[in-house]
Parts: sequence; structure tokens; C-alpha cells
Amino acid sequence: ALLSGVMLYGLYPEVYLSNTPEQKQALLERIVESYLFKDILTFQRVKNSQAIKDLIKALAYQIGSEVNENELSNRLKIDRKTVVSYLDILEKSYVIVAARPYSKNPRREIGSHFKIYFVDLGIRNALIGDFNSLDLRADAGFLWENFLFIERKKLFANKDMVVTSNFWRSYSGAEVDYIEKATNEKLKAFEFKHGAGTLSKGAGSFTKEYGTKVQLINKENYLDFIR
Repeated sequence: ALLSGVMLYGLYPEVYLSNTPEQKQALLERIVESYLFKDILTFQRVKNSQAIKDLIKALAYQIGSEVNENELSNRLKIDRKTVVSYLDILEKSYVIVAARPYSKNPRREIGSHFKIYFVDLGIRNALIGDFNSLDLRADAGFLWENFLFIERKKLFANKDMVVTSNFWRSYSGAEVDYIEKATNEKLKAFEFKHGAGTLSKGAGSFTKEYGTKVQLINKENYLDFIR
């Protein structure tokens, strides 16, 4: 229950300590309106506030999925430079974190698809207006991926460790959720499964190409991964 509560309502202290789902939802909606939309937009002097609101909602619907700046620009009818600038504002304001694709050839990563995760899942769920329980949701797997990605980032931040966090996808469509490389450490690879499941074929493809075994992270062993 604690885990699903965090995946639905996030970890803002005031929200976390609230007693009822209704209180948590009301607080989150207030945080979205005041902190997200008023404070950030005023502080950053964003001219077209509707455009950044549309962008953040579009990102909220696509957590854990690949996006790119041109697609966002076309869909939201905002020019690409503005999309890049708004993404930068949202990252610097600790609303989102971007994950880039892993490649032996870094040049191939520039300007390609990336994934967006929300620093707080309560904010993300408030943006799309969905607080349904996890067993009723089509996006439970993406919430799980977002939760693990962010908690792992927090773990390293607390230890002052510099770690690059990527995902991997081959041209043939094989993918691995999370690849990490810490200074002077070997490459590590992980696949996240919210329900029961085994490693995908993509994990086998990654191991074949990079010689790194992929570890499965599920509800049985996730605590070792995030602390």
C-alpha cells in the first residue's frame, strides 16, 4: 500500500503526510497551479504560458515513452527552439528529468529520441487528472519505470556520486529500460517489471552486443535497487 501510494501521490512531504486520498489530490492540484504554473512561469518570465502548460501535459501522458523535440513541436504547434527552451526550464526547476539513449557512439545520441520522467509522480498524475488505483491503469508499468529511475537518481545524488543514466534501444526495436555507468565502474543494465515477468528478448540482444548482463528489477527486489 505504501508503494502504490507513492506511485499515485508522490513524495511531497505535505501530500505524503495527508490522511485521505481526497486531501492528497486537492493538495497536488494546488501545487500544480501555484508552484508549477505560477511560480515557475513568473520566475522564468515565460511569455506563452499556455504553450508550456500544453507541453508539460503532453510529457505527462508520455512518461517512459520516447519523444523528440520535433514531434513535440509539430504536435503542439510551437517552434522547436521554444520546445527546447521550455524543456530546459522544466529540468532546471526539478519538474522533469530527461534520459538519453545509450550508444557506444555518443554522436548518434545527440538530437535523437529521449525519455522524460517526472521528479514527483503525484504532480504527474495531477497533470493528467488520474488517481485511479494501479490495477486499473494502463500506465502502471510506466509509473513503475518512472519511480525506479527517479529513486535511483536520488540515491546517487545523496551519495554525491556522478552516474550517467540512459536507456537502450537498437534499430531493430530491442530495448532495455535503464543503463547506468558510474565513474570507474562497469556498465550496468536493468529491466523494470511492475508485474510478474521475465527478461525480454531485448535484454539478450543488449548482453550479446555489450557483454553486460541485464538484471530484472520487480517488486520483490526493488528496495535493494533504490537504497
